[in-house]
Amino acid sequence: MKKDVKSRLLAILLPILMIFQAFFLTSVGHAEKTGKTNNYSVVIDLKIHEWDSDKNSQNTETSEKESSGYIFKSSERQVMYWRIDKKLNLDPDNLADNKKIELQKKYDGLSMDKINEEFGEAKLSDKSKLVFNDKLYDSIDFDSPEFSNVDGKQKVRASISAERIVIKDLEKGVYLFKETDESRKKASEKFKPIKLVTSVVSISGEKNVIPVDMKSTEEVPTKDITLIKVDEDDENIKLDKVGFKLFRKDDKKNETAPDTYSLVPVKKQETGTYYEYDPSNTKGDNILRTNTDGKIVVKGLPEGEYYFEEVETIEGYDPQFNIGRNNKGKPIKLGGSVTITNKRIPSLIKYVKDTDTTLDGVTFAVYKKGSEEKIKFKEGKKPGEYIYDEAGKLTDIETKAKGRIYLLEMPKGDYYFKEITAKKGYKKSEDSFEFSVDENHKILVNGKVDSVKVPNSPETPNPPPENPKGSHKFIKVDKDDHGKKLSDAKFKVQKLIDSKFRTVLINGEVLFVKSDENGDFEVKDLDYGHYRLVEVGYPENYKAVAKDTEFDIDASSSLNTPILIENEYQPPKEQTPPPITPSTPTKIITNRSRGPMVKTGDIRIWIYFAIGLLMIIGGSLIVRREDRKQLA
Repeated sequence: MKKDVKSRLLAILLPILMIFQAFFLTSVGHAEKTGKTNNYSVVIDLKIHEWDSDKNSQNTETSEKESSGYIFKSSERQVMYWRIDKKLNLDPDNLADNKKIELQKKYDGLSMDKINEEFGEAKLSDKSKLVFNDKLYDSIDFDSPEFSNVDGKQKVRASISAERIVIKDLEKGVYLFKETDESRKKASEKFKPIKLVTSVVSISGEKNVIPVDMKSTEEVPTKDITLIKVDEDDENIKLDKVGFKLFRKDDKKNETAPDTYSLVPVKKQETGTYYEYDPSNTKGDNILRTNTDGKIVVKGLPEGEYYFEEVETIEGYDPQFNIGRNNKGKPIKLGGSVTITNKRIPSLIKYVKDTDTTLDGVTFAVYKKGSEEKIKFKEGKKPGEYIYDEAGKLTDIETKAKGRIYLLEMPKGDYYFKEITAKKGYKKSEDSFEFSVDENHKILVNGKVDSVKVPNSPETPNPPPENPKGSHKFIKVDKDDHGKKLSDAKFKVQKLIDSKFRTVLINGEVLFVKSDENGDFEVKDLDYGHYRLVEVGYPENYKAVAKDTEFDIDASSSLNTPILIENEYQPPKEQTPPPITPSTPTKIITNRSRGPMVKTGDIRIWIYFAIGLLMIIGGSLIVRREDRKQLA
């Protein structure tokens, strides 16, 4: 009887103990896991560029020679750091790259004292240590017993290519790191150090060790490629935050095969504005963005030919004119760079009548249609930019950057420009120049994206030029997706003469124009008059344009917004293979409804297994009990 009671108690207690243990261990593991998330370490690796040749423990021998008798010492560099997210109300989990760059640029130009005033007294890191075989050393003497087991081939200065600063016990947050002047000065006594760029780093997530690369200002090595993004009308204006993808020309197995290109996988380094080749990136998220200098630099690429293609524009630069711009027609190799321009459509262009000469320094005001109250603005970052601001102090805005005005963030509605003051030597215009703004802040003239053009007549008229010439720009695009720019479209130019269009001849030859890889082309040096473009060759898999493109050439036509010429995509016809007649009779079996087949790894297999096991155990117990009864 007692044994029976004990058995029953064990049968009840054992499952309870198992459940208690499972819950207890789970909660302890969770506590240990969550306890670590508030304890982060930052690792700053510093590349060693050149050993000091004057120090008796080092010399200028090549890195391949053994370093017997040398004692390598660290440069003992240090950085100051501040936690800044609380003061600036930043979210470490959602801090945009452009915001990091903005902060880095700001605090790089401030003294330590100024930063201390804003964020409180900085903390100072430990001194940098040499890295060898993933261990840290203040100094390394390869002749010491500590390194007796190291392979002789490793006992060279090339094996010590970096120093490391480790900062421990940091909480989740956003931190500012900046090298002290004393650190660089001290390092320069032994080495030729490169300045460490001030860095802003978000510290969060599941990884407890955060690598930080404080980018140096050294020249880009030859294994890199560089893109520079500038404004089409003013190359001094560098464009940041413009998105691109990078493509590499595929290696050919057959020389006669057409060229093909593949997307290059990259990763962005933790700080700075460099990208690295990363074959492990299979997500397809390979958008690279220009920095505040308008640059993209990609490091560590394999040999080959590359091109960049624009996939994201910034405000003020209309996507239909700029998405898809690339250098595919002029690919670059390692060590090369390419400059790609962006076309910005000005809100207003001020020019001298009957010329394409633009005028800076002319002031205008903007009014809501039906109102005489001036709209208020604040000045933008780039020349000629004015941002709509109800609390702004500017009402009279001035033409800059080659007679241009760019209005940003304007509300949807109808407006007009009015000239306030003319440039000295020119007559003031008394007209009102109407325009509208759509929901995307685009400036529309007569319902199309365009610029308001305001001519000024000089007080002393200039004599008309002899045999005046003009030009006009065009862009060839996909009808349904203006981001697809179409190359190799060919046009014949014709001029309207005596009510008939006649083909234009230059030196006795028919004038043809052709779109480049960005869909761009231009007609130049044409007499004033009315013209049209007749398409005589269109891109592969596209239909010819529905009708010819007409345009005018005059003194200011070069200032006009490029005309978009659309082609409709026409998919290639699929070749249907001939039907194959079977040589033997074929029996057709109609599908019968069946339940789903059990797949390998299906949970139902395990359920069936468990039930079967329980039945076996239960059956065994019943048999044993019956056997005992019979024995009794």
